[in-house]
Amino acid sequence: MPRKIGIIGYGKLGKFLVNHILQQFDLELSFVWCPNPKVLIGYIDSRFILKDLSQFRTRNSDLIIDLSLPEVAKNYGALFLQEADYMSLKIIIKKQPSHLSVTGDLKKKNDQVKKEATILFNGNVRSLYPLAPLHIRPMIVTALAAHTLGFDNVEAEIISDPK
Repeated sequence: MPRKIGIIGYGKLGKFLVNHILQQFDLELSFVWCPNPKVLIGYIDSRFILKDLSQFRTRNSDLIIDLSLPEVAKNYGALFLQEADYMSLKIIIKKQPSHLSVTGDLKKKNDQVKKEATILFNGNVRSLYPLAPLHIRPMIVTALAAHTLGFDNVEAEIISDPK
C-alpha cells in the first residue's frame, strides 16, 4: 500500500516534491494546499487540491510536509501531528556566487568559486543562520513547520554555482 503524502505550500520545493511523489509507485499524493488554491489550477489534478486546510483529515495522509508560512504550523502543527508524521528534509539553495550574501568562512569559500559549483555549507539550519541569514527563510519555515525536528534536525546546504 503506497504511503499517502500531503503537501502544504506550492513554491519551488512544493512543486518538486509533488512531481516526485507522482512519479513514485510506493507514494501517493493525498493533497496539495496553498493559501491561494487558484494557483494550483492547471498544474495539479483537481482531486488533489485541498481548498480548506482544516479539512486535511479527510485525506488520510500518512505524512504531511509543510512548506508554507510559520502561521500554518502554529495553527495546525499539533493537529497534523495527531494525524500524520513529518519528515526530515534537506533544503538546498543554489545560487550564483554574486547572489549569495554569506559571512565568515562561507564568504571566503564563495569568493574563490570561479568555474565549478561548490558546496559552501552542509549541516543544520541552526549552524547556518549566523553565516547566511538572508538565504535561510525556507529552511526556517520547514524547521518551524516540522517543530518535532527543529533547527537542529532540518538539514541545509548552500551551493555556489557560477553557471
